[in-house]
Amino acid sequence: MAYCTPAQGFSCIAPDLGHLKMRAYRANFDNYRDDNSMHGSAAVGTAIGLPTNTDITTLRNRGIAPRARVAFVDIADDAGDLGVPVPMDVKLFPWFKTHNAYIQSHSWGSFSSLGYNSQAQAVDRYMWDNQDVLIVFAAGNSGDRSSFGNTLLLTAEANAKNALSVGATMNELEGMLRFPSFANAYSLNGASNRTLWGPTYVAQFSSNGPTLDWRIKPDISAPGVLILTSLAGAPRTNTPVANCIATQVLAGWTGTSFSAPLMAGTAILVREWLQTGGYAGIPFSSPSAALLKSLLIAVARPIGGINYYDLHTVLEAAQMNANPHLYPFGALFAGGHGVPVIGDVLENAFLLDTFSPLAMQQQATQITSFTANGQEQAVCLTGTGVFYSGALAYADFPASTATFQNARQPKLINDVNMAIVYRDNAGCHIAYANNLHNVDDRNNAERIRVAIPTTALLLVHAFDINVAPQEWAIAIRANTSFAAQTLVLHLDNSSSTSLPTFHACSQLYSSCRVAMERVRHPVFASPPSTTTPPPTHNSALRLVPGLIFLLLGVHFY
Repeated sequence: MAYCTPAQGFSCIAPDLGHLKMRAYRANFDNYRDDNSMHGSAAVGTAIGLPTNTDITTLRNRGIAPRARVAFVDIADDAGDLGVPVPMDVKLFPWFKTHNAYIQSHSWGSFSSLGYNSQAQAVDRYMWDNQDVLIVFAAGNSGDRSSFGNTLLLTAEANAKNALSVGATMNELEGMLRFPSFANAYSLNGASNRTLWGPTYVAQFSSNGPTLDWRIKPDISAPGVLILTSLAGAPRTNTPVANCIATQVLAGWTGTSFSAPLMAGTAILVREWLQTGGYAGIPFSSPSAALLKSLLIAVARPIGGINYYDLHTVLEAAQMNANPHLYPFGALFAGGHGVPVIGDVLENAFLLDTFSPLAMQQQATQITSFTANGQEQAVCLTGTGVFYSGALAYADFPASTATFQNARQPKLINDVNMAIVYRDNAGCHIAYANNLHNVDDRNNAERIRVAIPTTALLLVHAFDINVAPQEWAIAIRANTSFAAQTLVLHLDNSSSTSLPTFHACSQLYSSCRVAMERVRHPVFASPPSTTTPPPTHNSALRLVPGLIFLLLGVHFY
């Protein structure tokens, strides 16, 4: 197997020539080798690394999806200068799909004072047109406002509505103790509270939100401190790939660059689980990116706070949740909906995906994409003392170029909302998504966490559909077994379906109609994003030195 020359076009390694890891390779910017930092090799190893040694110590260092293969686009030269082909929805993203790569992981980004710009628009456009492709972006390493000023912290690409944007949390304490210099510098050997150094606490450098138009980004987070992964083998020259596997070198890497491939690898496993009938024996031939995103959000453990380990201080989630004027969406601003735990996907789950109609037919459900305002579908949930975590996600149509200059203008084109209506001795209640007290008109990923005494209705409502059809997906995870049945409640704004008296949710549906109307016809206050910018906070903090390479306005993370 030999390298190609630039004149031979896109694929440096042709598909399916039997290489252990490389499905296809495209040299976009230089002579087919990793940059001097070996950043690309480390990111790939985090997602799909597989040691050739079989001893148990070495196997501990394998990637999340060790049997997966990679289609790789090399956008960096030796110095770490990046050359990204644009527009990405035409010149970059489609190449991966031609090689059957449906999960993309990008550990780089660019900054824009506009927040959402043509780069974010390209991500959204491609994911709208290709709803079976999940694109994962690192959020960035600019979470310390004292070093970067009161400017947008997230990369432009991580601003994309449809992308899965990933922030960084601390690693497990045992993982960080393997690096004595770090452990000694921060007195980890005597850490009195293991939780503060665990993966539910956001790392101080991780870029946080909200976006300038007040959306929750990053979507989720994953460990990004001292991730033990691969370096490029020697020699790093223009030689056949077989000659490059001369050594097996591992190193600890820090940054959202390594959180993103952790989640990309997780998405690979979840997608395979869905395709092979892991969910209720029902194979999803082509699960949507929205379904993967909703599943990862639904099983995410909430953020506990931010560990500013350089300052030996912690900002707890309770403080953020109690001060919404400083921290929009509470702790969701810091690390998104939390850190997914893949084992939770396997138990007590209920899934709907309008993009996978065959799977839904096998499940005998009546669901459909939305084509008009007021359409509504619901899930009747029955159980006793169940704690639910439900998530809705959908690929939204890309925002128009005209919205770029007003950075705080909402970028949502189609607004689909989720709420849970339930009743107890005190009356009817509504659990709204994303820690809000009304339906969310900003985000196309929503989550609800609520304990329900008996029966509940989860409503999915098409509030504002401007481009149709709008596909959507939901994932519901519970702490114990429960029953779920789908319902079509509204076909348009004027017609509704009465439930038969024997239905499990009939009494709830009859007695809580007023509450359900508040979901269907919400009254919005003046949105903060049109009157005031996102708040400044943590202005006294310092940046942790990290792996950041700047040129041409593009960074590695």
